[in-house]
Amino acid sequence: MARRHSGASPRVGYIPRQIDARLRAELDTWPSVVITGPRGVGKTTTALQVAESVIDLSQPQQREVFMLDMESALRVAPKPVLIDEWQQAPDVLWVVKKLIDQDAMTGFIIAGSSHLRPNNQNDSNQWPLVHRGVTLEMHPLTVAEKRRKGFHSVPGRLADMSAASGHQGGYGLYDYIDIALEGGYPAYLDVATPSTRRAQMQSAVRDIVRLDAATGRIDHRKMLDFLQVYAANSSELINQTTLAEHADISRASAEKYEQALHDSYIVSQLPSWHRTLSSRTGKRPKRFVNDTGMWAAILGVGREDVRADPKLVGNLMETFVVSQIRAQQIASRSLHTLYHYRDQAGREIDLLLEDRRDRTLVAVEVKASSTITRHDTRHLEWLRGQLDTAGPHRPMRFSRGVVLYSGPQTVKVSDRVWATPISALWEGRSRPHRVAPGPT
Repeated sequence: MARRHSGASPRVGYIPRQIDARLRAELDTWPSVVITGPRGVGKTTTALQVAESVIDLSQPQQREVFMLDMESALRVAPKPVLIDEWQQAPDVLWVVKKLIDQDAMTGFIIAGSSHLRPNNQNDSNQWPLVHRGVTLEMHPLTVAEKRRKGFHSVPGRLADMSAASGHQGGYGLYDYIDIALEGGYPAYLDVATPSTRRAQMQSAVRDIVRLDAATGRIDHRKMLDFLQVYAANSSELINQTTLAEHADISRASAEKYEQALHDSYIVSQLPSWHRTLSSRTGKRPKRFVNDTGMWAAILGVGREDVRADPKLVGNLMETFVVSQIRAQQIASRSLHTLYHYRDQAGREIDLLLEDRRDRTLVAVEVKASSTITRHDTRHLEWLRGQLDTAGPHRPMRFSRGVVLYSGPQTVKVSDRVWATPISALWEGRSRPHRVAPGPT
C-alpha cells in the first residue's frame, strides 16, 4: 500500500519552492504537517521531496485496502509518510491523532485541497490535530520560484528598505502585465502560447467549479457566472449584495458560492484594518482571485485586452502583487498579518502588513504608473503622520511606506516612504536614487 519514495534529494525537474525549508523545519518540530492549497499547485510534488512512503487516497483501490486497517498501514509505513488527498478518507486524521498520542509517533505529512474540518465520532466539529501539528498553505508559484531566485522574505524586505534600496528594475508595464498573466500553476509553465494557456486554464476552472458544485449541490453555470463577476472586481471593495445583483442570484446563493470558491482556494478576502485611528474607518474586505493566470482565464482576457483597459490593468497589478506577497509571507514564517485600509474620507492604502509582535506597520501602495510623485504617496504620508502623533496609546508604529510601481528606479520619497519597482519582489539590488519633489 505504501510505496517507497526517497526524500534525500529533489527529483529531476523539480522547481524548488520557498516552502521547502519550512516543511523540513516543521517536520523536525511537529509530529504532523498538513499541506493545504488549491488543486494543481504542487502540494504532492513538494511533499514527495521529503516523504519516504506515500498513501494515495485519491486512488480508489488503494483507499479501499487502506481503510480496512488504517492503523496498521500507518504503523508500518516508512516515515515521513505522505497521506495524500486526506479528505477522501477524513477518519484517517483520527487514526494519526491516536498514533501521536499513544505511541508518540512522528513523521506524518498530510496533503489535501480542502478547507473542510472533519467531524469526530461524536459528530462534534473538531480538528483532530490541534496541538499535534502545523498547517502550511501552499500557493501557486511565485515569480521568484519560477525564475529560481534566491529566497528572501518580502515582508521583511519591505519593512527594511535598505534591503531593496539599491534595486533597479529592468521591466516596463507591459512586461509586468505579461508576467502576471502567466499565473503560477506548474502545469501551464511550458504551454506554447498565452492563448493556449488561457484556454487550458479555462477548462480547468470549469472542471473545478463542476466538481465543487456537485459536492455542494450548486448550479455550476450560475457559480461560473458568479466567479466571473468576482474576478471582474478582484482587488476592489465590493460587498456580497452587489456581487449577487451583478450575477443575478440571491444574496444567500452568493454567500454559498463564495464559501465554496474559498474552500477551493480560488478566491480570498483581505480584511480591513480598522484600529482606533478613526471611527469613520471602513470595515469591508477586499476580494481577490488568488492567481492572476486564473483571473485572466475566468474573464477570458489576454494581454491586448488588459493593455486597452485601465481598470483591468489596475485590478491585475494589485491582484498580482498581493498574491506574490501573500505566498512569500506564508513561506517565510512571517508574523505579519495582511490588511487593506480605507476610510470615509476616501483615503485608501492597498496593503498593510501588521506585525503585532513589535507593533509595527508596513504600508504598501501598488501603482501601474512608471513615475511617482508625492501625490501617489499622500495616503502613506498621512498614515505616517497619524501614527507618529498618536502618542503612547497609538495602535501601531509606522515602519515603512512603500509604493510598488512599474518604473525602473528605487527612490526615497520622504521620511520612511520609498518607491521601488514591482520586480523588487523577486530581483536583487543596484544603486539607490532620490525622487524629485512632485506636487503635494
